[in-house]
Amino acid sequence: MLYRKGADPDALERTARELTACAGEVDGIRATGTRALAVIGRSWGGDDAHAAQESWRTTASALAALGTTLESMSRRLSDNARSQRSTSNEGGGSLPTSGRPGLLPGLLPGLLPGLLPGL
Repeated sequence: MLYRKGADPDALERTARELTACAGEVDGIRATGTRALAVIGRSWGGDDAHAAQESWRTTASALAALGTTLESMSRRLSDNARSQRSTSNEGGGSLPTSGRPGLLPGLLPGLLPGLLPGL
């Protein structure tokens, strides 16, 4: 078995960009939902309307937290890529680029259910 230490900085940066894009999408979903609920709220009253508004507030908060988490993860990956390049340039070596897509497809399915109940 081959032992490797370090990370592929290109893969880290690629995944960081994907996470940043996802954070933007999440923010767009939150903004669109908020606008939609505002429109509905002007023409819908009663207990069900109130429950829907409360439910959306909780969901919008969870979406905002998800966006913040994705941005934070993106920054950490970018920082790690810079550190890896710095270490590699100092003679520490680096991993070969695998050509495989970033980590995102496997990341979000595990992340979303904990942040957004019901998914």
